[in-house]
Amino acid sequence: MTGRRHPALAARFAGAAVVGGALSLLLLGCSGPPAPTGAPVTSPTTSGAGTSLATSSPSIPPASPSVEPSAPPTQTPTLTPTNAPVAATMLFTKLKLDARNDPAGQDRVITFTSQGSGQVTAVLTSLSPQGTTRMCLSTPAKALGCTSTANGLLTATTTAPTADFTLTLRGEQIDAPVVQVAITFPAVHASVTIANARFDGTEFPETNGIQALLTPRADGDVRLQAQWGGHPFQYDVHLVEQGGTGNQADTGGESATGVDATLPVTAPNPWLLTLVNTESGFGVTGLTATISWP
Repeated sequence: MTGRRHPALAARFAGAAVVGGALSLLLLGCSGPPAPTGAPVTSPTTSGAGTSLATSSPSIPPASPSVEPSAPPTQTPTLTPTNAPVAATMLFTKLKLDARNDPAGQDRVITFTSQGSGQVTAVLTSLSPQGTTRMCLSTPAKALGCTSTANGLLTATTTAPTADFTLTLRGEQIDAPVVQVAITFPAVHASVTIANARFDGTEFPETNGIQALLTPRADGDVRLQAQWGGHPFQYDVHLVEQGGTGNQADTGGESATGVDATLPVTAPNPWLLTLVNTESGFGVTGLTATISWP
């Protein structure tokens, strides 16, 4: 069951994304342990999937010796331009994480697809003093790296036509922090999915829905597609322009197990998109949401 489409809600975001084809990863400002066992971060070989990796202290290969040509070249080489679309940005804020030691806990999982060459960045900021987050970035073929941090980042570059990325977030040990995470990635058609979020209701405000800040690169529509299991709830969607007067809402009008709302936005201001359960809820209720924007 889905909600009705209404004019626009707002949110902007600062976020990151990417690898696949040919990609390199740089972990900056992160002193956490290496990638977990079973998904090692290793230097690529020439027979690999075209992925290269650097740590915070990368080795720099020696420069090739200069060679004096015996004769001037017969023609001047031309450079082929790379496909570098405008970066898309999204920021999830007030995102409560589960602790690693919580037997019922789950990773928050953010997925996105880059389109064209460019940089992918994930920047984590803690909003509560509740400890450390384990953040990991990967593609379907390779674990790119992890960091354990209260405030840190992961970056990568991609030259592939398209590349799928997964970012996972989980509190370390008994830590269950509230964080924000911004992702940036090259994309013509930007879309981000968050899985294992929560839709627990007004009795549990820290784990009730999502808040996402996004920046439209052109006028167009934001589309929110979300599902929260088999139990119907009334919901509220808002999209509010930051620094402007745009303010749209979709309240559904009836209980539902999901929503599919299309809401117009204008560039260049960011827009804050919120989705919440307006009923009291009955405890842990999983939420998966996909947000697409121009």
